[in-house]
Amino acid sequence: MRAEAASGAISLLPLLAKRVHLSALDATDVTYRQRPRLRADKDYTAIRGYFPPIADRDMLPADTSPRKHRRPWTVRIDDGRVSGQLSYWIYNLSGSGSGKAVVDLAYRSRGGPLSLDVRDMDLDLQPALLNGAEELFHGGKVAGSVGFEPFVPREHKGVSMMPFLYGDIEVDLLAESLGFIGLFTGNLSELVVDGAGRVRGRLHYSLGYLLEGTDLSVKATDLSVAINDMQLRGQGAVDLRSSGVEVTPLALDIAYEALTVTRDADAAPFLEGDSLQLTFTGSNYIVVEAGTDANALLHDDSYKRRRQHSTLQLLIDDASLVDVTVLNDYLPETAGVKLTGGTAQLQADVFAGLQNMEGGLQLDGEGLALQVEGQDLRADLAVDLVLSGGAPGELKLALDGSRITLDEVRVVGAEQTFEDQLWAAQVHFSEARAHLGQPLHLRAETDLRVSDTRPLVTLFNNQRRSPGWLSRMLTVTDIEGAASLELDGQHLRIVDARMLGDKAEIAARAGFYPGGREGMIYARYNKLDAVLKLEGEDSNIDLLRAREKFETYQLAPAAAP
Repeated sequence: MRAEAASGAISLLPLLAKRVHLSALDATDVTYRQRPRLRADKDYTAIRGYFPPIADRDMLPADTSPRKHRRPWTVRIDDGRVSGQLSYWIYNLSGSGSGKAVVDLAYRSRGGPLSLDVRDMDLDLQPALLNGAEELFHGGKVAGSVGFEPFVPREHKGVSMMPFLYGDIEVDLLAESLGFIGLFTGNLSELVVDGAGRVRGRLHYSLGYLLEGTDLSVKATDLSVAINDMQLRGQGAVDLRSSGVEVTPLALDIAYEALTVTRDADAAPFLEGDSLQLTFTGSNYIVVEAGTDANALLHDDSYKRRRQHSTLQLLIDDASLVDVTVLNDYLPETAGVKLTGGTAQLQADVFAGLQNMEGGLQLDGEGLALQVEGQDLRADLAVDLVLSGGAPGELKLALDGSRITLDEVRVVGAEQTFEDQLWAAQVHFSEARAHLGQPLHLRAETDLRVSDTRPLVTLFNNQRRSPGWLSRMLTVTDIEGAASLELDGQHLRIVDARMLGDKAEIAARAGFYPGGREGMIYARYNKLDAVLKLEGEDSNIDLLRAREKFETYQLAPAAAP
């Protein structure tokens, strides 16, 4: 450290015991440079060229010889006042500024504790550079106080210093990196916030807690949020507040005015929107070890106690799913349905706590291209996903009341074409429970409503030749019924499904799994009936004692995941 001018008092006698005590220190125009003592077990190749030169002190290679036991130095500064120009170069970070501050410091060398208190701070900062080129912030103002309770720097580096840090500061900075917001999301590896923008407001923090009075806002032209394998980018704002609310004092809002969402494996975004908002409320204790896995935290008792009243709200006012084919990755292959093209509108309002969830998601698409069992379709699709309960902390959801509607279906096959703008089918989930694990598990009781079976007949006839009388038997109108469904990973089971029309009945018990299928489909038209047996890739029709065979048929249990 070097100062253009300095004055103060020093106690001489303690120097004999390697104790330095400075008081009433007054320094102006301070230059501070610091670089590490090289260690043999650490690779400095990427940053060594950006360490500061220090006059009369060459950078020595790592010393691997045993360190001699020596009495450490103890340094203490009381009421140290600095003012004027400030220049700093610490490791590979450099910058400058001007202003004033009062500093108290206590430090013991050779791995001893450090305490620091900086108060009456009022700084006007110039750009800060990492590795001589990457700008962390363009400049701005910082005022207030900051410091560390006694801690051992050798044992606590990076975010592990947070439990010892305190401060109450006002900031107005043009930041080129918003990565610091990760400190307030618990440094969870599944949620990473970055970008560039203006940071303004008050930050009141002490020993791991964001205190009442914190009100920090970020206006970003480039706001990036990474959640697992998805990247949200666009123009938006981040607001951080801590209030006097006892249960959930912390509130973090991330709001986009315009955004795109892209999966890591994709070259182009699959979602575009004008309004998306994430609001988190919870404990104001924010210290979590860097890179911590969110799933691991869900099973940590102390974390669950702090987060038991936490909430997360997602609002999507209007967004376009510009590539509906991404939904195929979340459908079981055994469902036999594949989206091949089209766009859809998406809206969502979801409110979740650790042990409760409510709200919904709506997806509407017109003229979507689909394939069902290899046949091409065009249809309007409406999905109304109702979140009626659950335990998000255990990845469990209740979907009672959800509804899927297929309308204006047009089927084009090799032999027949069906087109009827009035045709529609609807599945209503009267009761549904899902576990979002690996694999996905779903149990559902559904109500079914189909205007008629003509599209299904066309699909049937286009895939295999069948007698004309069977087609007439299957052409049923005004169908209503119910079905019990189970999904375990890629194993889809229709436990029991029954539909009644004006002159006919259709029922099914079937399982679909990678590489095959099994089950039985029953059809009755007036007094004629038949069963279609499914075995692997084969199927055959049986006309003898059809009802009896269906009623006594037992579907094999689902294979263990």
